[in-house]
Amino acid sequence: MADNLIYLPVQKRSPKCSFYDAISDRDLTELRDAFDRAREQWPLEIAELPENNKKYAHYKK
Repeated sequence: MADNLIYLPVQKRSPKCSFYDAISDRDLTELRDAFDRAREQWPLEIAELPENNKKYAHYKK
């Protein structure tokens, strides 16, 4: 019986630069802090609360 595997292409990355080298830890910390400050202003929806999440999981508006 023939093997029907489909081989996916392997992505090759340049060894010179990686994604993690391009962003410093300080930049990531500042970004996380800014996100946390912005998130404080977001309105909280009822379905986001853990005790209500199960009720609203299949609720359609």
